[in-house]
Amino acid sequence: MIYLLLLALNVVLVLIYRADKRIWLLTIPIWTLLFSFFITWRIYNDKKISQLDIAYWKSADENKMKAADNWRGNDTIWKDLVDKKAYVKKQNEVFLNAIFLQTILTFVAQLIGLKTTISKKTYRWTSIAFGIVFVINLWLEILMAIVPTGPFL
Repeated sequence: MIYLLLLALNVVLVLIYRADKRIWLLTIPIWTLLFSFFITWRIYNDKKISQLDIAYWKSADENKMKAADNWRGNDTIWKDLVDKKAYVKKQNEVFLNAIFLQTILTFVAQLIGLKTTISKKTYRWTSIAFGIVFVINLWLEILMAIVPTGPFL
């Protein structure tokens, strides 16, 4: 659903906005916002996971002080930690796929802008930049398909 919404947003903005033949530059702010939201999402959730991890190990240390053979922490905190990691992994996958889709749309839009407008210098630069970002995203998507664990998920 999010991917269809992203595609529709790009198409609607390109069809509505017609100022000075620069309609193809609208995809760049959408890509930038999406990427910024992803970075903010990751920072926030990494802090939450870190807090849960610290709380679990603190409870494990407290249990070990009470009984030397009890090395486990609080099971509720552990379940919350595992659930949070699973949720974040699922949402990261959605974010990364949405960024990949937006990268493709932006790259194609820049190529169309290069062919249809008189601002060749701007579109040449942005099409090269997003071509490189597209190749990097494609490489990351292939790696995530092969090994679905890693620093981004």
